[in-house]
Amino acid sequence: MVSTYGVVVISDLSSEESARALRARIVDVLTRQWREMSGSGPIDELWTAIVEVEGGARLTVSAPGMIADRAEREFFTGADQGRAVVCEDSDEYGVQFGVWKLGSEGPSLVYRLYAQDEEYEADQGSIARQVRGADAATRAARVFDVDPGALIDLDSDTAPVVGEIGFVGSPFIPLLNALNLQWPER
Repeated sequence: MVSTYGVVVISDLSSEESARALRARIVDVLTRQWREMSGSGPIDELWTAIVEVEGGARLTVSAPGMIADRAEREFFTGADQGRAVVCEDSDEYGVQFGVWKLGSEGPSLVYRLYAQDEEYEADQGSIARQVRGADAATRAARVFDVDPGALIDLDSDTAPVVGEIGFVGSPFIPLLNALNLQWPER
């Protein structure tokens, strides 16, 4: 079985300059965090892209073999106005999907789903950090200017997410699709 550990951040910001600044911050946090944990890291596998989108720039950071390890707020502190999703795969320990609103008032987590295979023990810390339900899913959909129906459905029935655990990226595809986003292709 192949390890699926990894984190992907997709963020829409007002400019390429803002996207470059956020990219530097995320890469710095991940690098520091990994070195503190193990002395080295799979930084060579880290991949980033900045593309122009309507109203600004989209930053994508893909870090296979790494996890955010609860550093999302640190990623986004000081970021310009925007929005972001964090897809974190902790292999057999489950997946987390978070939606963030970014701005001068600081980063705000509006939605976080934790899903895991019932064959494995759930991570109680991840369960406690969830921000779920129809209201939270609706707020997340509003951040991305989409209809909330698909995300509300996934929030109430995570089977399409859980059924894909163990495959790189696959658990996140229905969640990303609900926000009109796509899993990054290198």
